[in-house]
Amino acid sequence: MAEEKMPAGGPSGCSLKHIYGSFFRRRAPRVRRSVSSTSVNIPIDGTARPTTKRRSYSDVSSRNAVTKANLDYTPIPEEGERPLPVVPVVVKQIVSSKPIQNQNGTNKSKVNRPQQPRKAAVQNGTGISFDLDSFVSDPQRTNGGGKFVRASSSNVMLFGELGNLGGGRRQSGGNNYLTTPTPPTPKPKPSRPESLNQKPTLCRALSKRYTADELKEKGNEEYRNGKYTEALMFYEQAINTNPTKASYYSNKAAALTGLGQLLDAVDQCKEAIRIEPSYRKAHCRIGTLYLRLGDGERALKHYEHTGDECDLKNAQNLKTHMINYQDARKLKDWTTMLKESELAISSGADSAPQVYAAKMEALLRLQRYHEAEITLIDSPTFQTEESTKFFGPCTNSYILTVCSEIYMSTGRFDDAIRESKMATQIDPGSRDASRVARNCKTVALARSKGNELFKASKFAEASRAYEDGLDCDSNNSVLLFNRSACRMMLFEWVKTIEDCTKALNLRPSYTKARERRAICYTKVKNWDAAIKDYRLLMEKCPSKEYEKAIADSQNQLNKLRDEDASVKDNDDGIVSIWSDDQFTSLIKSTGTLVVLFYDDNSSEGNEMTQFMKKLNTRYPSVTFAKVDIEEFPDIVKPEEVCSIPTLKIYKNGSWLKDMDDSDWDGLERNIKSHGS
Repeated sequence: MAEEKMPAGGPSGCSLKHIYGSFFRRRAPRVRRSVSSTSVNIPIDGTARPTTKRRSYSDVSSRNAVTKANLDYTPIPEEGERPLPVVPVVVKQIVSSKPIQNQNGTNKSKVNRPQQPRKAAVQNGTGISFDLDSFVSDPQRTNGGGKFVRASSSNVMLFGELGNLGGGRRQSGGNNYLTTPTPPTPKPKPSRPESLNQKPTLCRALSKRYTADELKEKGNEEYRNGKYTEALMFYEQAINTNPTKASYYSNKAAALTGLGQLLDAVDQCKEAIRIEPSYRKAHCRIGTLYLRLGDGERALKHYEHTGDECDLKNAQNLKTHMINYQDARKLKDWTTMLKESELAISSGADSAPQVYAAKMEALLRLQRYHEAEITLIDSPTFQTEESTKFFGPCTNSYILTVCSEIYMSTGRFDDAIRESKMATQIDPGSRDASRVARNCKTVALARSKGNELFKASKFAEASRAYEDGLDCDSNNSVLLFNRSACRMMLFEWVKTIEDCTKALNLRPSYTKARERRAICYTKVKNWDAAIKDYRLLMEKCPSKEYEKAIADSQNQLNKLRDEDASVKDNDDGIVSIWSDDQFTSLIKSTGTLVVLFYDDNSSEGNEMTQFMKKLNTRYPSVTFAKVDIEEFPDIVKPEEVCSIPTLKIYKNGSWLKDMDDSDWDGLERNIKSHGS
């Protein structure tokens, strides 16, 4: 290894001095160039510790002063040096007693005081609006949150008590107050919500200024203004100040009712009645709550203390309607059950989930699935534990079971399984809950299996998998729609139309099923039906694609009508079938259609043709057509014509009946019966 040469002109024999100087160098004057070079490390525990960089004696003194006083520290740039931009960061506030040099070059000796506790700020504020602003309307401030600003040093800062960045809370005189960076400290999860932790602080702040009655009056004022959250806080404040006053609990129940927390409101009314059993207003309030929750029996009990005849009548009517729909359910009289449940809701039980569940069950049994889905959306919901405690396990299990059936009918299989499982856990002895839970699992498994087979292009197997689910739930619109996709891929247009029609009968708003049916209508040349479906789709979701499909279908329909007009006989008005598309279009058209399958060389066929001419004159609303089996055998084969001549009657796209050619009187009777 080559020896290191000393610089030219250096003293000789100074190896020891060189070694000594490399380890014990003279401290150079400190150059304050940036914030990071003068930072003080503040660890997570909040104790200031010196950095590993060496500092001058004056810096050490300043550092010790900062550590002892826990004050802000602001570095001072050297004379003639341009100050670097300020980078705000977050730590515990530190205030320095050193003179601060602003960007104009003038020194301002300013001692920053430590941040005052929030309690002192509350005491210095005036007015109840200040209290609410501090404890209610600024939850981010209460929870330690706030808006963040991204700094150039990748640190973040809260808009808080940081100089002139604190939203106008403090005036900094143009100075930039900096704090040293510190690693972010994860906030531990509180054992209960922060809003609850702040309540004792608010209690102490307000209890020193207002009496319990004054707090109640302020709560009443907020309640009249529709500010139920603020009113609730004042009522709780009054209760904490004087927990022996029944009116405070009753007023708190009113605020909870305004917030939709009916079950909690019932508990507060019970407490008010426990304190003052003859408190009329509390009895009236809890009676109304029981009425809304569908408990007519207990509503009557409390209304008897008020003596209001109107309230007593409403409670009695509710009780009667609920008994009636329960009896109708035992008899499986779904129409009566639907009627009585609707009357119960109109009698005041607008927040009773068990009454809504009865209405939904009746709609399901009447196969009015779309209305059941809408009712589910409008029905009230409560927490499972609270609902089970208030309504009982049997009632709550029944509610969840009905909801799971609706979820399953609309394709929300995960929700259906969750609700049905919860129902069986709440009431293990319920047969209905167990049955619905099994059905949900079976249908969900069939749907999943069919989807996998469909993705693998195994359409026939996928169709059979969906059929397994339909065996368990024949009115599942999602499984019907999925099976129609398989049949469409197998070019089974008519069967696809049937599945889509069933799905639409169950759910009229099923847009995908309507679109698929419209496409299949064009495949079978049923232009009228295709145009109708496309127009309905255009009303819900306008699209250029639908607009083009309507125009194309209309052109095809006009062309077909022109062709039909050209093939009619001059004087008898009987349509001569000449193509399979024309025959299919006639069958799918609305109204009654009578088709004669005949042989033009047969005398019997000619006689039947003459008789049909007479019927056409008598019944102009019925369409009469004829097919020559010798000329168009492909049309005859799918219709399974066994003998010649044969008459077939169709109506609105469906086959009705076959007629013998000799039974002319029977033919006319059927035309009278089915003709439109």
